[in-house]
Amino acid sequence: MTKTGWTPLALLLLLAPGCAPAPTVENATLSVSEEVDFEAHIAEASAAYGEAQSFDEKLSVFRGFLEVHGVNETVAGFLHDVAWDATKADRADDADALINDVVAATDDPKLQLKAEAARIGLYARDDRAEELAALAARLENNHELRFFERYELMNAADETGAWELMLDQAEKSKALANAAAFKADYPKFSDADAARKGETRIAYVNAFKGWALANLGRTEEAYATFEAALPHTHFNVLGVDDTPLHRFWGRTLLLDGRAEEAMEKLAVEAIYSPKKEALEAYKEAYSACHEDGSGFHEHLLDVRRRHGKSLDDFTLANYEGEPVSTSSFQGDVLLLAFWFPT
Repeated sequence: MTKTGWTPLALLLLLAPGCAPAPTVENATLSVSEEVDFEAHIAEASAAYGEAQSFDEKLSVFRGFLEVHGVNETVAGFLHDVAWDATKADRADDADALINDVVAATDDPKLQLKAEAARIGLYARDDRAEELAALAARLENNHELRFFERYELMNAADETGAWELMLDQAEKSKALANAAAFKADYPKFSDADAARKGETRIAYVNAFKGWALANLGRTEEAYATFEAALPHTHFNVLGVDDTPLHRFWGRTLLLDGRAEEAMEKLAVEAIYSPKKEALEAYKEAYSACHEDGSGFHEHLLDVRRRHGKSLDDFTLANYEGEPVSTSSFQGDVLLLAFWFPT
C-alpha cells in the first residue's frame, strides 16, 4: 500500500469492494462486511496500521476495521497491538476506553475475555498494580480463565511487583497444567506434543510460584518449588529451557546473597537466550562478586567458551554437489544457515 494524502482510515474503508462512495465511520454498517474479502482486508489493515505515523492514525485504522467487520477474533486480538502502542504513546486511557467500546459491542463472552485481556499488558507496562489486581478479580468473576490469561497475569504481576497476585494465579494455574487442558485449548496438537506442552506448563507454574514466594520472603519454599519444576523442564540443544525457571531461580539466589551460585544458575540462559533479562541478572550477580564490575565482557567470553557445545560432524553437498564435512572447518569460525526450500 503506498502512502497518499488520505488518512489510513479513509484508505481502509475504501478497500471494501462495491462501496461507492466509500462508507465513513458515521454511515458504515456491519452489513458491509458481507461484501468484503476478509483475509485481504486484514492484510491491508495491517499494512495501514504499520505505516501509520501517529497513535491517532493507528487508532483510526483499528476503528475503521471494527466499523466494517464488527467484533470478531481478529479485532479482539488486534486490541493487544493497540494497547501496546497506546502505552508507548502515553495514551493508556484511550486504549482503556477503546477496550470498553469493544467489550460493549459484543455479547460473546469469549470475545469479551479476549478484548479484556488486552488490559493485562496495558496495566503492566503502565505499572498499575492495583488496577491489575482489580482486573484479575473482575476476569475471575466474569469468565472462565484459560492458562493463557493466567500466564499473562503472572507475567504482568512480575512487571508490577504484585507478588500475591502472582502466587494466586500460579496456584490457580495448576489445574490447567496438564496435557488434557492443553489439548482442550489447542486440539490440533498431537497427543505427544500436548503431553510435552502440559509438562512445560507445570514448569512455568512452579517457576512463577517460586519467584512469588522468594519475593514474599519465603525463600526455602521458593527453592523447593524450583526443584519441583526441574523434572518437567525441557532444554534445547544449547541447554536453555523454555521457561523462566532458571532466571527466577538465579535471581532468588541473588536476593539470598548467594551471588556466585546465582551466576552458575543464570550462565547458560545469559549467554544463549535472546531474552535480555537473564543477561542483566547475570551481570548483576557478577557485579555482586566483583566490587567495581570490571572485566565483565572478558568474563562473558570465557563463560561462552566453557559452556560451548561441540558440533557433531555431518556432511552436506555444496552448490557443485561435492560433499563437505563440518570437520574440515576445525579451528575456524563457522556460520551455518539452513534455508527452507521454496
